[in-house]
Amino acid sequence: MTEKMARDYPHLALRAAVMEYRAESGKHGLLTCNGLGLGRGVKHEWDMGKGTKNWSWSKHLVSEGLLPKDWVTLAVSKGLIPMDWDSYSVEAKAMRDMVLQCREQEANLAAALPVKQRLAVLAKGVKEETKKKVEKEVTGTVYGDLWIAARVTTKKAEKAKKELLSPDWAKVAQPKPTDEVKSARREAKKRFRAAVSRATKLCAVRGE
Repeated sequence: MTEKMARDYPHLALRAAVMEYRAESGKHGLLTCNGLGLGRGVKHEWDMGKGTKNWSWSKHLVSEGLLPKDWVTLAVSKGLIPMDWDSYSVEAKAMRDMVLQCREQEANLAAALPVKQRLAVLAKGVKEETKKKVEKEVTGTVYGDLWIAARVTTKKAEKAKKELLSPDWAKVAQPKPTDEVKSARREAKKRFRAAVSRATKLCAVRGE
């Protein structure tokens, strides 16, 4: 399906590669160098020996001859990647690193709090209201004040990261789907609904 899309709609293949490139190097940068093509890359040599099923759309399309090797230059010429993106991505990485350092410091200091407060702060998915409640409980204690100060620093770092807005590339005109594509989408939705209906009836018969 990926190869067919690249052959029939090369402009969409280029945009897919750009999405992966910018997701990896922007302010929300991915933590792996592989990218957004998840789950089906074992056969490609850049995955060999790495024990991962993550892979890269751009590398795959280049290896299949469906995307030029200098596709980044092509994307820049079409306005899909800003000319100053390299300098922006360096600044974005510095912001990400700063936030991660602040979060690590906050977590280390939270680990020194009394058991009850420590569990409330370090629990996964803890609500913001809970953290504010813990702040009131530990204010005035040695470790409590240190943790509160670290928490304030983390918030400032996260705010600075959010204010580092990426270049506004979303305004680039999106290619409109052809009638053929629209028809294919409708047919796919129809088949999907039919499959769901059959599965629902089958489960009802089995009493599941």
